[in-house]
Amino acid sequence: MNTRKWAILILALAIFLAVGVSLLSDHAGQATGAQPDPVPIAPPAPGLSAAQSPIPVYTLQGRFETVDASKTPLLFFAPWCPHCQADVPNVQKELAAMQTHRHVILVATFLHTSDQQQAIAQVQTFIAKYHITMPVVIQADQATQYVREVPTLVWTNKTIHEGLPTQENLQLALAK
Repeated sequence: MNTRKWAILILALAIFLAVGVSLLSDHAGQATGAQPDPVPIAPPAPGLSAAQSPIPVYTLQGRFETVDASKTPLLFFAPWCPHCQADVPNVQKELAAMQTHRHVILVATFLHTSDQQQAIAQVQTFIAKYHITMPVVIQADQATQYVREVPTLVWTNKTIHEGLPTQENLQLALAK
């Protein structure tokens, strides 16, 4: 074979090996229970958003309820999300510093299980680890029906702030 054919063959082999290693590492992470890296979430289904209420949830006691963003601001989060792990405790501190009588409800979403008891356990672990005292519920529907990413702060019937909730956004959400 000439040099060009060898070069193409080696390049093809390198690509094949890189794809194979990538697939194997993804499969190994799933087999060991490792959480996937956060990635942008798919857009919500057409015509649906977190600003449409009521949103079906269940409590940490397993009771079905609904929450309404037009009455109480909602902060959607995922226990496995590194941003949420940093942001939710900070939001709690900001709310305490504001000394408001209103509160924000945390809505756990994008959980890695469809089993209600496992979901409750995941959320309770998050609450204990980060000393969360805010009200917390678990979204009962498919996550992408309401938000595209976490954390997402939702208030009134129109306002959705994706990403880290700022002090200004918290003040706006609570000034009703």
